[in-house]
Amino acid sequence: MDRCPLAAVGIWRSPTRAQHGLSHNLSLTQSAAGFSAAATGGWIVAMDGAHLGEDFRLAEGSSVIGAAFEADVVVTSPGMSTKHVRMTCFGTGAEIEDIGGKGGVLLNGEPVTNAPVVDGDDLRFGGVRFIFRSAARFQPGYVPNLRPRPATPPVQTVLKRRYVTGWLMPNTGPLAGRDYRLVRGRNHIGSAADIEVNLIAAELPNVACVIDCETGRAVISRPAKKPHNSIRLAVNGSDVKTEATLSDSDLLFIGDHEFYVKWF
Repeated sequence: MDRCPLAAVGIWRSPTRAQHGLSHNLSLTQSAAGFSAAATGGWIVAMDGAHLGEDFRLAEGSSVIGAAFEADVVVTSPGMSTKHVRMTCFGTGAEIEDIGGKGGVLLNGEPVTNAPVVDGDDLRFGGVRFIFRSAARFQPGYVPNLRPRPATPPVQTVLKRRYVTGWLMPNTGPLAGRDYRLVRGRNHIGSAADIEVNLIAAELPNVACVIDCETGRAVISRPAKKPHNSIRLAVNGSDVKTEATLSDSDLLFIGDHEFYVKWF
């Protein structure tokens, strides 16, 4: 089985339940139609172990992380306690609290029981190393202070996962508070149901633009064929004629939709 059957139909107990493979804590429009969730406060991205390359969505406010089904964020690593840590997201940062997980919690290599966490911090608990990314928008061109990541791309597993490289965050309107995952390779963005980022927007063509993602770099481009070129595409107020490079916290316009970019 290469996908949890619950993920296919959207039947689970709360907006932040983890699903099989890369579908952990899917954002609202990456889940079943009509699924609702709290606004995104940030993510922890696994840097090693069975979850390497996967992102776990943290809602604004407090989230318990552990291996139990009752946890808000479910991480199924063998070293994870049923309820291991609590993370509270607010503003541009978060707070982590050890709530009795075996092995404790390391923050940037130092043991902690309760401590503030900022964008780019290195966390280790439950036998897994994570990097925390805040969902807050910083100044365009912001460069996150990320600790060293694995030197080589993670190998594909039997799930044929595509590994997270960033997110699109709607800035205004009815999509605000959701997150759209960007994965390594080509990400097609538009209204089609079978593409990487489906905006469910009738005014957009099936594919309005494409974002190519590799480690440390993302390029947005227009599809070659008309009428897609009539759709507004701009980065930080500058129209994209053919292609442009994206950086963390850049402001992106696709048609009437405004996003900011979170780059990992």
